[in-house]
Amino acid sequence: MSDLNFFLFGLPRIESKGILLDIHRRKTLALAAYLALSPAPQNRDILAAMLWPESDTFSARASLRTILWELKNVIKSERLTIERERVVLNQVQGFWVDVNQFRSLLDKGNTHDHHEKWACPTCLPFFTQAVELYRQQFMEGFFLPVGEPFEDWKRSQAENLRTEMLKALKRIVHYHSDREEFDQAIAYAHRWLKADPLDESVHELLMQLFVWIGQFTAALRQYEECRGILSEELDTKPQETLTRLYQTIKNRQIPPRLTAHGSKAPKETTGQPVSCLGREKEIQEIDRLLANPACRLLTLIGPSGVGKTTLVLKILSQNERRNDPSSYFIPLTHVKSADLLVPAIADALKLFFYKESNPKDQLFHYLRDKDIRLVLDNFEHLVEGSGFLSEILDKAPRVKILVTSQQRLNLKREWVHELRGLSFSSNGSPEGSDTCEALQLFLQCACRVKPNFSLSAEEKPFAASICRFLEGLPLGIELAASWVRALSCREIADELERDTGFLSVTSIDVPERHRSLEAVLERSWGFLTDEEQIAVKKLSIFRGGFLLDAATQAAGVHWAILSSLLNKSFLRREQNGRFEMLEVMRRFCMKKPLPDRRVVQDAHSVYFAQYCRQRAEYLKGVRQKEILAEIKTEIANITEGWQRAVRHQQMKIIDQYLEPLFYFHELRGGFVYGRDMLEQAASALNGDPNTASEKNAVLAKIFSLQGWFSHFLSEYDEATNLLRKSIHLLRSLEMPNELGQTLNRAGYVFFSSHQLREAEKMFAESLAVYKSMDCSPGMTDCRKNIGNIFMVQGKYTEALEAYEECLSVYREKGDMEKTACVLSNIGLLEEGRGRHAEAIQLHLKSIEYYRAIDKPWDIGNRLINLGFAYLGNGELQQAELSFLEALEKISGIQAVALMLEALVGMAALMARKGLLETALRTAGFVLNQPSISICTHKWIERLLNELRPQFSPQDYKRLLDTGASSGLNDFLAFLQPDSFR
Repeated sequence: MSDLNFFLFGLPRIESKGILLDIHRRKTLALAAYLALSPAPQNRDILAAMLWPESDTFSARASLRTILWELKNVIKSERLTIERERVVLNQVQGFWVDVNQFRSLLDKGNTHDHHEKWACPTCLPFFTQAVELYRQQFMEGFFLPVGEPFEDWKRSQAENLRTEMLKALKRIVHYHSDREEFDQAIAYAHRWLKADPLDESVHELLMQLFVWIGQFTAALRQYEECRGILSEELDTKPQETLTRLYQTIKNRQIPPRLTAHGSKAPKETTGQPVSCLGREKEIQEIDRLLANPACRLLTLIGPSGVGKTTLVLKILSQNERRNDPSSYFIPLTHVKSADLLVPAIADALKLFFYKESNPKDQLFHYLRDKDIRLVLDNFEHLVEGSGFLSEILDKAPRVKILVTSQQRLNLKREWVHELRGLSFSSNGSPEGSDTCEALQLFLQCACRVKPNFSLSAEEKPFAASICRFLEGLPLGIELAASWVRALSCREIADELERDTGFLSVTSIDVPERHRSLEAVLERSWGFLTDEEQIAVKKLSIFRGGFLLDAATQAAGVHWAILSSLLNKSFLRREQNGRFEMLEVMRRFCMKKPLPDRRVVQDAHSVYFAQYCRQRAEYLKGVRQKEILAEIKTEIANITEGWQRAVRHQQMKIIDQYLEPLFYFHELRGGFVYGRDMLEQAASALNGDPNTASEKNAVLAKIFSLQGWFSHFLSEYDEATNLLRKSIHLLRSLEMPNELGQTLNRAGYVFFSSHQLREAEKMFAESLAVYKSMDCSPGMTDCRKNIGNIFMVQGKYTEALEAYEECLSVYREKGDMEKTACVLSNIGLLEEGRGRHAEAIQLHLKSIEYYRAIDKPWDIGNRLINLGFAYLGNGELQQAELSFLEALEKISGIQAVALMLEALVGMAALMARKGLLETALRTAGFVLNQPSISICTHKWIERLLNELRPQFSPQDYKRLLDTGASSGLNDFLAFLQPDSFR
């Protein structure tokens, strides 16, 4: 029970936690009802005119103030917001209105793609619950003086609600009637009749229902009741159709009964469940195509198990309900050759041939003037006989043909619609997966084998993972769900990763070809030529799809074969030009023997190494965002190629992968993954490669990049050790460019961990190395970092000179990332000078650049800088929003140092808002952490200088110690926007 409940069906009342509220004035109750159904703020003049139309504006507003005062006292005061010109009833948590619930239930039911008369098991409960809420008409028995605008509004609401209720009742009645649940159908039909006794269709339906349960007398009595009502109320007689039905029943004849699937749809097909979740978009598109006069042959193609048969059965069902042309379902699984197509179609049409004439000619003669649809299911093994379908189109101009097949028919008049898996959650999170069709199907199938099955919060991510692995393939999901009696979702997901072969069932009512996923795939495999089988085995090397160039260069598979595999549903092609293969199909093909597999794998690794090398330079320029997107698309292939090169210690290939992979993970905030990837590579390279110098050169680069990732994770000691190892190797190998870069990185790590003297030494040596090479980009990077040293030393003029020199170079090169970095550094400099407004603009510009390349670590870092600039400028709300967004941005990349810096910012904000003790405890917590950057030290010293005079020495030490002994979770409450207002 909610805190506040409005009951507006029938005589209106308001309850609070089950207790009836005492409202003295009728107009107070009228106003409450109006506001409850009007979530937007309402103008007070309009409300006054609606309730007191006969009064002048001043008097009406005075009367409105009186009932507003009463309403505010009756319900919780915070529920009602009264402003000078507007009033709103805040519909927050704990607020319930029966009418709103009624409409919400109908909206949920109406999202299903049904004819307005029909329902399905999924949406039926919504309609039933809605009808149960509607026990009486809207505000029945409640009146204000006739002629007032409120009464007009009430009548309009009542009529709309009654119309919606009747539609729901009709759906419920037809649902139960369709399933021969006649007692329920009659009960709801009587409610329909009570609400609308002049509707002849409900009288007709009741007459039919009575006859179908053998109550002929009740059926005849229903006709007499209808005749009497129409005569008395409208002075008319029943329509002719109703009278004919009456005569039929009087003659003890039973009227025909049509099911939801129509008389032409099969009651039993392939043993698959007939329920079809989702597919609304596909059905709309297929309906649109079939409605096109030019489309007379439509082939629905897709891999086996994708749900082609189930989908056409759903289409047939809906077509029958809409009185579309008659459709005949013709299953072809057991039709062994194209020669048997004629008798198969004739059997579905209940057509008997005469011996004197050719059966095909007799079929054409029968079809020539028919306006029907032939639905040919599972045609893939009869493609050589597809010319026969062209003959039907020629001989029977009004016939349309819908075909399901794993491959195209390759006919000139063929239209094609490709069917893919059900929708599934594409990321690693189960968030939003409840609305995904694949997960809904998994739950439905699991409940079939284990009726009390439900998805717990712990199990849902693994169920979503199963659906994602199977890419929404309905048959695979159904087979996986059949294991829930024996295995948890986590165990099913683990088994799938190991081997898809366990996906099988032994149910005797499931066709043998659908009892295991392996059997389904093996059948599809049999439709390929030898050349196609070899090609698809090579293509199974690719992860996450591939482009035409990769297929040609790495696998030696050319367009003609790819096109054939597309036509046979072994591949699909996305709008961006990529070819993709179902993961279960890819793994199936990987198991097939391929003599030259290692050659193809090596070619794959080399191809993507070159792919990375060609894009490395562009990652630092104006095309950075574009190249990042390209690498992201191919990251599964790149990772596979990288891992193969590492396993086989192919140094030259590893070297081509290194820098692009590093930049990709750095720019996307994948520091943990990048560090671990490099650590595994360093460990693998400790064997005996062909040449030690070649190995050491690669290891030196790996240590340098690994150390830089550790720096982002605030692991300063680890970063320093790795960078020192890299520097040692680089000195001995005489690799000046890499040495200068690694020295610069080491300097920045020392700077971040406030070891300024060591930082200066590293920057100076790096600058000297770059000068000896006359390397302008390297020298510019060093000067930028030396500018940082100047800034923390308070040498603002020298720092600004260095920054502006670097900014000019970066802008000329189009290096957006480094331009953004320098702009933010100048912002910090301006803040040190006390010019907060200028600092804000510089930080905003920097963040704009970083957002353009989507670099989460730097976005979070610059948002923190912006927050402090807002604090300095006295804009507390903007500061709060900046710190909160920063925390949100960096929470997923384990950037501990940045999180601590953001907490210091929030502590400073608390201090400004008077929450001094909380601010000091937060400062104590941050001070006790090992991963504090130099910027964090700067801000926290400034904060402590502000707080120290506000406390006695004893309280100051006590609060700092309390914070130091706390954990991060103790401060999570402050991550919410309203926690310290």
